[in-house]
Amino acid sequence: MANPIETINSSSITGLHKGLPSSFSEGHLSELLESCVKKTWPVLVGAYGSRLTSFELDYLLSRYVLGLTIPYYSQQEPTVHLDACRCLLACIWPLERVEKALRVVPVGSDEWVSKAFGKAEELGSRNSMAILQSFKHSDLQQKAVA
Repeated sequence: MANPIETINSSSITGLHKGLPSSFSEGHLSELLESCVKKTWPVLVGAYGSRLTSFELDYLLSRYVLGLTIPYYSQQEPTVHLDACRCLLACIWPLERVEKALRVVPVGSDEWVSKAFGKAEELGSRNSMAILQSFKHSDLQQKAVA
């Protein structure tokens, strides 16, 4: 049986559209989430790369991705949510690195590091909510014009 991780791509992210505005496009949202991950990674590396271990840095991004996907997957099975996180991280990292970042929690080398993990998840959630709001705003504008 093939390893399911080896077949991951952004089109594997499904079921995101439930309860979203009619203007919503699942493919468009997948692209937006992937873009967020690709843009956030170099920012995190620049901001924290010299102060965190590579393992802590990877975990930091995985927590960001968790927050980014919570609004779309909080009502689904945890394995489905984990698969979505895996897909998004796989757009920038090799699969072995993705699995390590998702499955092993590092002990923060300092108290601020542990707090940073939570803050990264909060940032991902805020970014995701901003995306949702833009879809809802777009949907309202389209209805007003119609």
